Amino acid sequence: MAELYGQRWSRSELERRVGHVSQLGGVRLLASDNGPSRGVRLIEFRTGTGFTFEVALDRGMDVGRAEYRGASLAWMPPTLMPGPWYFEQQTEFGWLRTALGGFNNTCGLIHIGNPETAEVGHYNFPARPRERYGVHDRAAMIPAELVSLVERWEGDDLVMEAVGRVTQAQAYGENLVMTRTYRAELGRAAFVMEDVIENRAFVPVEHMLLYHFNIGFPLVDAGAELIARALGGRSCFRHGRSR
Repeated sequence: MAELYGQRWSRSELERRVGHVSQLGGVRLLASDNGPSRGVRLIEFRTGTGFTFEVALDRGMDVGRAEYRGASLAWMPPTLMPGPWYFEQQTEFGWLRTALGGFNNTCGLIHIGNPETAEVGHYNFPARPRERYGVHDRAAMIPAELVSLVERWEGDDLVMEAVGRVTQAQAYGENLVMTRTYRAELGRAAFVMEDVIENRAFVPVEHMLLYHFNIGFPLVDAGAELIARALGGRSCFRHGRSR
């Protein structure tokens, strides 16, 4: 049951009171129409609790704006969340001009961290024995393919879900596919993000993945503390999937 306005409601109780559930919350597809982000597709989730967030489909399917009761949860950059068409892929630190900012950024899928040169002879392309990777690689600036966008009732719970695919690939190179799912519920100030990453190439591929969270004012200010248990590392996997 949805917990809204200080009490719990069944589906029938809510539907008796509104013409359409979008009066309370929901998920919808939008697009930015101004500034450097013009043309970027956005999925807006409204949970009815004061918690709302936007998934930027064309920016690696990461979360940009996120708010709770009118207060921002995310650090928003002076670059104004540009579209991927402004990404300076050949500039080692171009990531900082376009990708950084919003609630989270996906780093990878081949490389994370500072610029690095890697041996890529396993791709069997003699003209390119090495590859130069810029800061945090490309995933945050790859437009996603929208697979599904739904609202559905599961008993008395209204579930909002968006599924998309981000493909990082090149001829004679990697072919990594990240399928990302966002789920939220009406009446809950939370969301779940789930990634499944597949190596669709037929050679081993180095794989790195980092979730770069940018928590901003007023949630973060003097005296704020982050208490978390973090795990990290790198992996190399063959044809198959990583979850």
